[in-house]
Amino acid sequence: MVFEQDSTLLRCISAALEMVDQGLEPPLEEICGSRKELVPEVAAAVELARQLPTMQQEAVTQDDFVGRRLGDRYLLESRLGAGSMGVVYRAEDLELGRPVAVKILRADVLAIEEAEARFAREAEALAAVQHTSVVTVYDRGRTSDGALYLVMELLEGLPLGELVEEIRLQGGTDPVEDTGWLGRELGLAKVTETSWLRTAVRWTADLAGGLRAAHAEGIFHRDVKPSNIFVRSEGPPVLLDFGIAARDSMATVVERDGVLGTPAYMAPETLDKSEAGPSRDVYGLTATLYHMLTLRPPYTGTPSQVIGALARREPTPAYRLRPGLPRDLQAILDRGMAREVSARYATATDLEADLRAFLDYRPVSARPISPLTRALRGLARSNTFRAGAAVGLAALTLWGGIAARGAWVERQQERSLEVWSKAPPMLTLWNAANRFFDDEAERTAMERLLNRAVKESVEPLPARLYRAGFRLDHGEPRGAAEDLRAIANAHGGAYLRELATRYDALPEDAQGASALDTEDLPRPEGAMDAYVAVYHLLRVASSTEEYESAERLLSDERFEDFVPAQELLLPVQVALLNSQPAHAKKDEARRLHEQAVRLEEKLGRRTATTAHVLGGALLGQELYAEAVAPLKDGIALAPGSHGMISNLGIAARRIGDMAEARNQLEAAIALRPGALNSYRTLARVHIVLGEYEAAREVLERAPFADSARDRWIEAVSLGRVEYARALELFTAEDEAGAAEVAEEAIDFFLEAGSYAQEYDGPERVISEAIADGDFSGAYLQLLGLLEKDPANWRRLDTAIELMPAELSEDQVAGLRSYLGTLSEHFARKLEATPDSSDSPTEQ
Repeated sequence: MVFEQDSTLLRCISAALEMVDQGLEPPLEEICGSRKELVPEVAAAVELARQLPTMQQEAVTQDDFVGRRLGDRYLLESRLGAGSMGVVYRAEDLELGRPVAVKILRADVLAIEEAEARFAREAEALAAVQHTSVVTVYDRGRTSDGALYLVMELLEGLPLGELVEEIRLQGGTDPVEDTGWLGRELGLAKVTETSWLRTAVRWTADLAGGLRAAHAEGIFHRDVKPSNIFVRSEGPPVLLDFGIAARDSMATVVERDGVLGTPAYMAPETLDKSEAGPSRDVYGLTATLYHMLTLRPPYTGTPSQVIGALARREPTPAYRLRPGLPRDLQAILDRGMAREVSARYATATDLEADLRAFLDYRPVSARPISPLTRALRGLARSNTFRAGAAVGLAALTLWGGIAARGAWVERQQERSLEVWSKAPPMLTLWNAANRFFDDEAERTAMERLLNRAVKESVEPLPARLYRAGFRLDHGEPRGAAEDLRAIANAHGGAYLRELATRYDALPEDAQGASALDTEDLPRPEGAMDAYVAVYHLLRVASSTEEYESAERLLSDERFEDFVPAQELLLPVQVALLNSQPAHAKKDEARRLHEQAVRLEEKLGRRTATTAHVLGGALLGQELYAEAVAPLKDGIALAPGSHGMISNLGIAARRIGDMAEARNQLEAAIALRPGALNSYRTLARVHIVLGEYEAAREVLERAPFADSARDRWIEAVSLGRVEYARALELFTAEDEAGAAEVAEEAIDFFLEAGSYAQEYDGPERVISEAIADGDFSGAYLQLLGLLEKDPANWRRLDTAIELMPAELSEDQVAGLRSYLGTLSEHFARKLEATPDSSDSPTEQ
């Protein structure tokens, strides 16, 4: 049959044949869309393709190219195979006497100009990359009748797609782990690993190295998938078909009516026609590893079904399809196929490093995603959630003051909010140690408060949820189970019912959030499910991605008027803020501060949690005096809140009220003897007061862990005590005494270097200057220290006392630079508003 030259027909045939290659039955009417008249011709092409294995054998002997010489150098010996773009021949390089593969652009390809551009692109891309996992191009040219050809290394082995299909046929749904048969039956002599899992990982690491080399040349493959990978009989696998590769120096090949790549292995951002980059190839290679490990692609179905699934949901986790998959390998798959580019491996180098770490039994950088996180990541896109959110929130909006209500309800709500405002922030700040009340009297008072919150609430779900967490944290699993069962009975849903069952199954001695099994729970569907699920995620959260998942869901507009969700969002954003680099914190913190203010306006009152967030944000913005009022308000509401008391001590130190700072920090230590930061801050207060022995005593009883990091902090802190003492002696013109104490400070700084990295901060530099008698240099170093903290009155006072009668040129320049910094500092202070904020310095 002869097909007319119709570009739409070509695309329909290509889509159908691609599905045939994947072992799928193509839905021809869907593929042809509005061009129903093309269905018979596409069906004929599919039938022809199915007959090709037999016809191809006949064609080998009839091929006009077999026996021809190209450029008087390459003798075409036999036909190896054909694809949509070209025919590949085995040939002899007569000049070098070696076997090669020659790929000739098919003369019958439609849209020949586009095909030639793609063919040329492949030649240039492959010629630029030299790596054992990228097929090597030796030469290129045109045949006597004008067809383009490439001369490449001759590969012996088989395509990865065929190999995976053979493994699937051998083992059904489970891969055949013993790899000996790969050599015996398929001729892969260089398979060194004894298991298919490790073989798949090793091959993927080799291919990641090939991508690394391509990316270093600015070349991005854009269609990494099993059928574009060839497994050599001797040596590592290689990447093929760079025909749609992108490179800065090349014009981009654009698919007129679709997206570039194969949908099942395509990164989600490809649907938005984003620019090519390393992360897209990382996704494709990781999706290929997923296929090798599970024997199925990440998404299955027709191309349109795959694209639809890619746009709205995660693939089935590999561990569900392959039980027993190592957690580190699942973590690599999760990170390599992360929907958000920012959460994915940034480069093929990073992916390769983790794969090789796994092979070497070393820790990997990727962390496993919990099942709950996995469910929540896609929940905001769930149609079921969108449809059910309004109904679910209707039962909870009494918290937010939206619905009209009677006088009794308003009074009840007011009583409920009054109780809730006193709940200490440690219930929603996700540090397990802070959630536990050591003191029995405090614990009893907290339980009474939660009991009142449950009793007074018009909708007790949030209070019951917090009480369940409190009870489990303090070793009362039966009470926690009672609360969850009450929530499930009131609000129904498969997720809540199963979660309540998990609580019922807790052993009598269960304690803490980690005791609860949240693996493979039903997918949260409605708003109440989502709220409960986020709460449980945050009780065990440890990664930025987990906090980001919670933030995305709680920021959904359907939660905008649900006050408990908004209050839950605040500590999530505090955690994310603290993970930001220093230069990015202030703008984000300002928004957090504004959000806390808006929540207070909505509630019509301040709560202990909003007070903590506001006070900590103002501290981070260096608005120390402004931070005092909200922190005191919060402490009045929740007197046992260690974090707010500690932050009030920090604020007092910064504004020079050392007596108040000492009182608050000592109170914070009494509440939480294990909170190291309070000890370190108290030691600084004693240093400012010149109480060096007291500072050393505080550091000696501080709970430093037996780790390199904590030992480093301890040594540097002790060095700073001696540095301050040396500086005081130096100010008093006791130069010999100052030099002796400075040597002690230097010893501590050197000791820090033995635990971790060398400490070369300004305190050490000034101490060395004093020890060496370089007093002019010491003064310059002190000015440098002041530039970093221009409003530090103690250092400024010292600088004034140390100022020489006559300044050198260097000292004048240093003083001028410091005064400029001080001027800028106070200018910013005048421009700042009370809304300006930064991250809380302590949880």
